Amino acid sequence: MKKFFVVFALVFMISCNSKQEDASEEYFDAVKREVNDKFGIMSYFAGLTVTETAQGTVVSVLHSNNALHLEANCFVYANGIWKEMYKQPLKALLNNKPEDFLFKLDEKIDTYTLSKIVKDAKKDIRDKIDVSDLKLYQLAVRPPQSSNFTNIHYEVIIKSDSLQRHFNYQYNIDGTLYDAELNNTE
Repeated sequence: MKKFFVVFALVFMISCNSKQEDASEEYFDAVKREVNDKFGIMSYFAGLTVTETAQGTVVSVLHSNNALHLEANCFVYANGIWKEMYKQPLKALLNNKPEDFLFKLDEKIDTYTLSKIVKDAKKDIRDKIDVSDLKLYQLAVRPPQSSNFTNIHYEVIIKSDSLQRHFNYQYNIDGTLYDAELNNTE
């Protein structure tokens, strides 16, 4: 069993790192599978972030086992290890239940859409700026600010090492663009 876990962790890290360049569906499927393996498919989340670092893929989640609890635990996954970081109270919106603004990965998060919005953001940048070294830096799933679940959105940050710039995009849950910032530099 221990060998299986080590092999699985290595395959996951290799697949995430090798697919990162194109942020394919397989890349996001591997991330989603790792999260579901840790927390189960019935878990609720108040946020999920995938960040690419020099050391590899880092996944952080705000997780709740029960939608009725007004607290989430922040967990971070890096180098094959999950670590609990802190607890965060969930601020219930007036007259709303937590399950109205928490989400389940297998119900709402579509890996095809995640892959598509990263590709769309890169294409948009290439259409406006002559750059070829674009890669995903971060993709975050943000909860709605109201009980209207259609307000859940994705934030995508694409980076270019040659330009030393990050480009920020925000998409609706259905993958439609609603905001882009191409002028920021870091």
